Amino acid sequence: MSHQACALVAGYPDLMARLDAQRRYTFVNEKYAQVARIPKDQLLGRVAGQVKFSKKWLRSIQAAMDAAAQQGQTQKLEVKFAKQWYATSIVPECDASGNLISYMIFAHDITEIKQTQNALKQKQKQLAESESRFRTVLENSLDAAYRRDIQSDAYDYVSPVIEQITGYLPEEFRAMGISDFLARIHPDHIQEVEGKLELIQNSERSSGLLEYAFKAKDGDYRWLADYFRVIRDENGGPLYRIGVMRDITGRKETEEMMIASLNMAQQRALEAESERRIIETVINNVPEGFLLVDAQSRRVLMVSRHLAEFAGKDQEAFKNISLQQYGRFLNVAGMNGEPLALEQMPIWRCIQKGEVVMNEEWMMARPDGSQSVVSMISAPVLDDRGEVTHAVTSFRDITKSKKMEAALRRREFEFRTLVENSPDVIVRLDPQLRCQFVNAAYERMTGIPRERCVGRTCRELEMPEAYCALLEKEAGKAISSGREINTEFGFRGLFEQRYFWGRLIPEFDPHGRVRSVMMVARDITERKKAEEHIRYVSFHDSITGLYNRAYFEEEIKRLDTGRNLPVSFIIGDLNNLKLVNDTFGHEEGDRLLQKIAEILRKACRNEDVIARWGGDEFAVILPDTSAATAGSVCSRIKRQAELSNGTAVAPSIALGFAEKSRAADNIYMVIRQAEEQMYENKLAESRKNQELVLSSLLRRLRVKWPDLDRHVERTSEMAQMFAEKLGFSDSQMEDLALFIRLHDIGKAVVPDDLLSKCGDLTSSEWEQVKRHAEAGYRITNTFGDTARIAEAILSQREWWDGSGYPRGLKGKQIPFLARMFSIVDTFDTITHHRPYDRVFTREEAVEELQRHAGRQFDPELAEAFVAFVSASVH
Repeated sequence: MSHQACALVAGYPDLMARLDAQRRYTFVNEKYAQVARIPKDQLLGRVAGQVKFSKKWLRSIQAAMDAAAQQGQTQKLEVKFAKQWYATSIVPECDASGNLISYMIFAHDITEIKQTQNALKQKQKQLAESESRFRTVLENSLDAAYRRDIQSDAYDYVSPVIEQITGYLPEEFRAMGISDFLARIHPDHIQEVEGKLELIQNSERSSGLLEYAFKAKDGDYRWLADYFRVIRDENGGPLYRIGVMRDITGRKETEEMMIASLNMAQQRALEAESERRIIETVINNVPEGFLLVDAQSRRVLMVSRHLAEFAGKDQEAFKNISLQQYGRFLNVAGMNGEPLALEQMPIWRCIQKGEVVMNEEWMMARPDGSQSVVSMISAPVLDDRGEVTHAVTSFRDITKSKKMEAALRRREFEFRTLVENSPDVIVRLDPQLRCQFVNAAYERMTGIPRERCVGRTCRELEMPEAYCALLEKEAGKAISSGREINTEFGFRGLFEQRYFWGRLIPEFDPHGRVRSVMMVARDITERKKAEEHIRYVSFHDSITGLYNRAYFEEEIKRLDTGRNLPVSFIIGDLNNLKLVNDTFGHEEGDRLLQKIAEILRKACRNEDVIARWGGDEFAVILPDTSAATAGSVCSRIKRQAELSNGTAVAPSIALGFAEKSRAADNIYMVIRQAEEQMYENKLAESRKNQELVLSSLLRRLRVKWPDLDRHVERTSEMAQMFAEKLGFSDSQMEDLALFIRLHDIGKAVVPDDLLSKCGDLTSSEWEQVKRHAEAGYRITNTFGDTARIAEAILSQREWWDGSGYPRGLKGKQIPFLARMFSIVDTFDTITHHRPYDRVFTREEAVEELQRHAGRQFDPELAEAFVAFVSASVH
């Protein structure tokens, strides 16, 4: 590079730098080093990432260089560093083979441009706000504002008040061309209106006033005062006519009435030849308050009958009074009740300044103490020299119309308050589904401030996808069809999932097009929860949580199709439920049901349908499952039942299964096959189940009473020897052995602390302990192999004299086996450790038996046992 070129680049006002393929600086100009705040010689050779620009600047430049290297094209971006903005270009340089050899960086300071753009945006925002405020003022004014494009001969804006004045909607009025507009002007006024408009538009004048009668939509004419201004282009050519239209029908009617009254008065004056009577006739026939004042003396010359009646005085009381006294008579005040100074009175301003006052509103006190709002008109009367000689004023009572306005404002406020405080979610959406309005309930539902919502769609607000998709679908229907749409949707708010029932209501513009959609949505979460609970209760068993029979039968119908084949069924019957309910109570029975339900859930798949078929019956549907697999599931259920614990009786269930493999098979016959197999298995497993129950209860009892096995062993040995002495047969000896093993099995239902209690039992505790005899009876009477000793187990605590329990049997009503074993059992019990009493010696025990013979024990058997014990000692 030549010396001149280097000097030119070095002094170049933009930032320039070259980096090699490894992104090390090989050249920078003075401006680049100045912005980096690092001398040029220290920059050269350093990697771009080592130069301490801002992290954001560095990431942007690195990304642009990556893109330039990959694409082989110049990358342009705008970056900010040290409060300055730069338009930056990254230019890749390649050799003849297309290999990257270096990067060129050019950066131009665009800070002022950025500031100008931001200032422009702020100004545009201010203009929009100003336009919005101005539009609000126009639309709430009692006068109708408009703008008419003179070039296109069309209104491009008319405020809504035009409907109140003419009956035409704003869009109907905008649609009128100049010929349509002139056609509705009274024929007497058309020429004057056309002439004035043409004169002003084609001259240098910029404003004017037109008064004309306009045919309203109902066919009646309304007098309009059209105050307008012509907006011109830079060459003076007319562009727009803007203005306001005021309904002056009342004023014109008043003027016409005044004219009519004047004409009538003039006729009467001609007849009566009295100017005074003409004026009085005119004044007294005007249905408004009317006042005539002499400008020189400032005194009242004449008042109308209506004004005198309004003030509650006679007309004569007003004659020749001063304006100050007139003001006191009428008690005029400002709209906020502030006193009205003399110089503020319209009649005074007419006299002093020659001012014409139109429709000013003031408060006026009535004689009865009430306040009325009046609209005043005042005008000066000029002589030939233009000097004020008199002043005339009139007023009209507008209290009713003001009350109507206040009522309208109050209703609007009440409606807004109702919407804002409604518990229902209310949101208005434009056709692009941007929020135009949201109420407080919507803020609570979404957790998003309404200021952030307005002008954005639900997707821009990053709301849940499901809600966005549903809103787009249903609101789209409402917009396209123009009909109300009802929908339900869920929305996950700040704390939980809530459910809503909503109505999307299309809102139309005057042309019948949908301009927005109003959604009103009510929170139905509690109703949904109640419905879910009812649905759950309808199809679930309340104890196990499994499906109930109703649901199961519905599933049978649903699954009875070819696409679910093969389908298998398992029918199960829970063993021992009645025994557990009768012996341990229904709470323990429910626990057994819950345990087997838990086992079924663990053994089956999620897609399997498990149901409580009946009281102790269960059923399982296994879709897409063969009989072999169903058999494996049954085996798994059996194994898990054997390994379970936590219930009074180990859970046991008889199972049967069957498979429907062909569409032609009757599904109910398949279920019947599974049920028959279950009953077969139940019968085959009855002895095993009997042993399972007895073993588990004895195991439970051993935990409560660790000395059980030793007690059984001792009493068994002694009772068998005694039985031999009594001559028991083999069958009696078998019954005795079974009785001894199970005689205390009913104590499994007695609470642990009562069996080991050292002190005396309370009456309620004793009643609980006495249950063991009935419990033992129910347990042994359940099974065929043990039913023969059930009566003996029930009667083992009966006394010879009838004072025992549970039935109070006496003498030989008590089964022989129970009478015989009660003696052996008592002897063993009192001669070994027991928590509630001391241990007896054998001699003391024999004496105890002899003392209770004939009372507690069979006397003959007691005597025989004493002899047996005495003989065994010797």
